[in-house]
Amino acid sequence: SDGRRPYSFPRWAPNGQQVAYLSRSPGADGLGLGILNPLAPQTARRLAPLNNGNWTIEHWASNSAMLLLREVVSDNESYLYLADAGIGKLSVITPRGSPKAAHGLARFAPDLSAVFFTSDVDGEFQQFSRLDLRTGLSEVLLPELKWNVEALAISPSGKQAALIINESGFGQLRLLGLETAKAKLSVPPKLPRGRVQNLRWRSDGTKLGFSVSAPDSAGDVFSMDTLNGQITRWT
Repeated sequence: SDGRRPYSFPRWAPNGQQVAYLSRSPGADGLGLGILNPLAPQTARRLAPLNNGNWTIEHWASNSAMLLLREVVSDNESYLYLADAGIGKLSVITPRGSPKAAHGLARFAPDLSAVFFTSDVDGEFQQFSRLDLRTGLSEVLLPELKWNVEALAISPSGKQAALIINESGFGQLRLLGLETAKAKLSVPPKLPRGRVQNLRWRSDGTKLGFSVSAPDSAGDVFSMDTLNGQITRWT
């Protein structure tokens, strides 16, 4: 970077050759979405200007061709966008207007058929939802859930979602199968007690990494074999 402007939300592309970021240029240009090859800083270019407000880069598509962005207008109003990583075209994918809703975390499905996200559009909680990118239709996958979904990670196969759900103020890990229309949450056996954070799937989808914070532990690292439920502590 040039050191002359603030940068935020750097995100590596899956192909390992590009980094997307937000930067604020001096003067009238304002905030924008940028991209560069870190091994060739001269390739840095501004992909798209962004409206005034708070923006985050949520996720790269698995083919490194698209990005998910979130525009935060207020605590009660935010929107999700697709950004073309080649030409920078932005397309809003969550409805604008009334009723306003807060859209939170967002992740592409591995096959790019859908976007999984959290939203309070149907109630007071951040609910786990799926938007079909072909039809533009969205659905709440766990309408009965009365807690906020704080984090999500979609397995590389797209068959499972790992969710952190705030149950009575405590982040709990739950798994959800995505292959059936009415899948139910499952509770992994033998989970260590504490607040779960930092979900990461192994590339083959057989193991899930996470950290657990407890009164006697400041963020120890664990992995779980999703085939047999075995938990391994690494720190």
